Amino acid sequence: MIGNTSSITEEDESYNNDEYNYDRVQFVVDQRPNISLSKNQNEPIPPITSTSTTDSNSWSILNVIKNFLSISPYLLAKAEEQLYQNLKRQYYGEYIHIRGGNLIWTVKSLNPSKTTIPIVLMHDFGCASGIWILNIDFLSARHPLYMFDILGFGRSSRPNFDQTNSINAETKFVETIEDWRIAVGLQTKFYLVGHGFGAYLATVYALKYGEFIKKLILLDPWGFNQKPDENQLHLSIPFWINMLARLMQKLTSFSAFRYLGPLGLPLLKIFAPRWKRLSPAEQSAKKSNALYKYLYYVNTQPASGDLGFQAIASWYGWAKDPIVQSDHTRIESISDDIPLVFIYGSRTNIDNTAAHQILLQRGSTNTSIKTIHSAAHFFFMERPIQFHEVMSDLLSDLPQNVPTLASADSTITTAILSHRFRTIETLKRLSWKNSGPEQLARAEMKIFETLKSQFQGRYIPVLNNTQKIWSICANLTSTNIPVVLIHGFGGGVGLWSLNLDQLCLDRPVYAFDLPGFAHSSRPVFSRDPIEAESQFVEMIEEWRINMGLNGPFIILGHSFGGFLTAAYAIRYPKYIVQIVLVDPWGFGHKPDNWQTSPMQRIPPWLRSFSSVMMKFSPLAGLRVAGPFGVHIMKYLRQDLRVKFQKLFDDDRVLEYLYHCNAQVPTGEEGFRTISDLLAWSKNPMIDRIHLIDERIPIHFLHGEQSWIEIDSSWIAQGKRDNVFIDTMKDAGHHVYADAPDEFDIFLKKTLMNKE
Repeated sequence: MIGNTSSITEEDESYNNDEYNYDRVQFVVDQRPNISLSKNQNEPIPPITSTSTTDSNSWSILNVIKNFLSISPYLLAKAEEQLYQNLKRQYYGEYIHIRGGNLIWTVKSLNPSKTTIPIVLMHDFGCASGIWILNIDFLSARHPLYMFDILGFGRSSRPNFDQTNSINAETKFVETIEDWRIAVGLQTKFYLVGHGFGAYLATVYALKYGEFIKKLILLDPWGFNQKPDENQLHLSIPFWINMLARLMQKLTSFSAFRYLGPLGLPLLKIFAPRWKRLSPAEQSAKKSNALYKYLYYVNTQPASGDLGFQAIASWYGWAKDPIVQSDHTRIESISDDIPLVFIYGSRTNIDNTAAHQILLQRGSTNTSIKTIHSAAHFFFMERPIQFHEVMSDLLSDLPQNVPTLASADSTITTAILSHRFRTIETLKRLSWKNSGPEQLARAEMKIFETLKSQFQGRYIPVLNNTQKIWSICANLTSTNIPVVLIHGFGGGVGLWSLNLDQLCLDRPVYAFDLPGFAHSSRPVFSRDPIEAESQFVEMIEEWRINMGLNGPFIILGHSFGGFLTAAYAIRYPKYIVQIVLVDPWGFGHKPDNWQTSPMQRIPPWLRSFSSVMMKFSPLAGLRVAGPFGVHIMKYLRQDLRVKFQKLFDDDRVLEYLYHCNAQVPTGEEGFRTISDLLAWSKNPMIDRIHLIDERIPIHFLHGEQSWIEIDSSWIAQGKRDNVFIDTMKDAGHHVYADAPDEFDIFLKKTLMNKE
C-alpha cells in the first residue's frame, strides 16, 4: 500500500504483493463451469491463466512493452490505491473466486451493525468500483457496502465473450453476478444500485434472482429504450456520434487507449474534461490526475468487458434486447414486491421515456422516478450531496427521525466533502451564468405579487409524464367561457400581468408557459419544421386534457403563440368556440425584397443579423453575457420597463424575461426550425387558415406600429366569412402591453360569454 493511508486493505492476512504477478494478462477462458464457488480467505490467490507470464519486477521485453502500453494490472492497482487515499472509513479489497477460474475484484466495508441492509454497487461501462469514490463514505456509514468490478472490467478477470451472441453474453454477466453473491456470502436481501450499463445488468439480474433484492435502484440506466427508427436517428444524433458508431463496429470502444501508450492519458483528459470537475476537491489537481489515471488504466487492460457490451448493444449503443419493447416490458418478470427507483440527472443524454412507461405499468406504490437537478450522467459525482439526500430517503431502514443531508448533520454529511461543497456554494455566487429555475421562480413571483387576483400555479404533465408545462389559472368557479392565453417567443405567463386582473373578473382564465420556454420543461424538438410544429401542438392538446379543460373555451395567442394557436385549432377544433390572434407571427410569406419596403418596420438588428442568427439560438447572446444579461436587457429593451410601469416602476419584468431566456434553449431551437430568417414561417399559416373549422370566428388584433404586416389578415378575411380585424393606434408588436387599457376594452367587447 502507499504510505500509511486507510485506503484499500487486503482482507487476506497472508496476501503478499510480491506473490501476486500483477503483470500477468488477466485473460481467462471459461472452461471449468463446475469449479467450486466456495472461497478460503487464507488461501493464496491462484495464478491466472495466461498465454505467457513474467515477473512483475523483471525487465523483460514483454514487461517493458506492457508498461509502455499501460496494460499492466500493477499500474491499475497502484492507481486505485492513490484514488482511495484519505477516505475516512476503512475498506477491504479481495479477489472473489467464481466459476471458470475467474476472479472478481471486490471492495467492501462491513458495518458492525447486523440489522442494516447491505448495499451492492454496480458501475457503468468503461468504469470500475473506484467511480463511487465520492459516495462510499456516506453509504457505508450505516450499511455494509459491497462494490465489485464487473467481469471484464477494472481489476476483475478478462474472459472471452462471444460478440455474435447477445444472449450468451448477457447470461454470462448475470451468472457471474450470482456466482459472486454466493461466493461473497450475501445470503440476506440487499439494495442493488446500478449505474448506466451496470443498471441494465442489475435489472436483468433481478429478472432471474429477484428474491435476493430488497430494492432496485437504477441510476441513469442504459438499455431500457428501443432503438429509434433509422430515418429518425439524424434528428437527435450528432454527426460525430454517427461516425463513431460506425467506427466502433470495427474496433472495441477503448482500442485507441491500448495502442497509443503514454499518449492515451493526455488524450483522455482532452476528450473527457468533465472528470476534472468530478474529482475530489482536496488537492484538486492531484486528485483529478488520480481519477484520470485510474480510469485510463481501467480501460487499457485487454479487451473483454467491452466486447461483452458490444455483443449486447446494437448500433448507436441501444440494447439489442431492451428492457422496454413495443409489445411488452421485460420488467414484468420482476416481482411487484421489489420497489423500483429510477434516478436521472436533469441534463443527462439518457432518455427516461421507458422509465415513465414502467411507472404507468407498475404504479406509483412500488415505482418512482427522481431527478438530480443541474447534473448529467455521473450525477452521483457531480452532485453528491443531492444524490445522498435522495438515497437517504430510499434506504428505508434508516430511522424516520434521522436528519438528512439537508439539515447539515455532521453524522451524515461525508467529512471529506464538506470543505469542497462549502467552497462550491461560495463559488456559485460568482458563477458566470447567474440564472436557474429558482431565480426564475422568484422573478415571476415578484411580478404576480403586484396583482389583486389570486392565481393558482402548478405543473401539468405531458408526454407520458416525461415533460411538464407550468400553468396558472384563476376564477375557475365562473360559468362564463374560459379563455386560454398563449404567449409569444421568448415570453412567459408573466407578460400577461397587465391584463390578468381585468380578464379574470368575469371568466375563468388559463395561461401556460409554452414547452421549451420559461418555467416549462425543455423537450428536444425535431429539426423538421412540420414535425417541430406538430410537437408543440400535441403538447398543447395533452396540456388541455390533463388540465381537465373538457368544455368550450376561447384561445388567445400572441405572436408565435398566435401561430401555434392557429395550428392547434386546425388539428383540435372540438372545444374551441373563438380564436383571438394578437399580432400573430408566421402568417404571411417572406417577400422577395424582404430587406426593403414594405418590411422596413422590421427591427434593423433583425434585418441585419437574422441570417447569421439562424445559425445559433436566437437569444444565445443573452446567455453568453452571463451576469451582464440583465444589464443588456435594460439597455436593449428599456421600452419593456416603460410598458409595465402601470404595475411596477422597476426592472422586475426585465429580470423575469432574462431568467426566462437564460435556461436551456430548446424552445428557441424549435422556433428556429419552424422559422425562416426568424421573421417568417417556413410553412406560412395563411396557406392553411381555411382549414380551421368554419363555425369558429377568428379575431385579428394588430398594433399599427408593429413590424408584423397586416396583409395576411386581410387575405384570411377574404377566404372566410367570420374573420374580424381590428387595429390599435399607437401600439406596436406587444399590443397588450403598449395599450393595456384599450386591449382590455377590446377583449370585453370581443370575447364570447356563456349567454
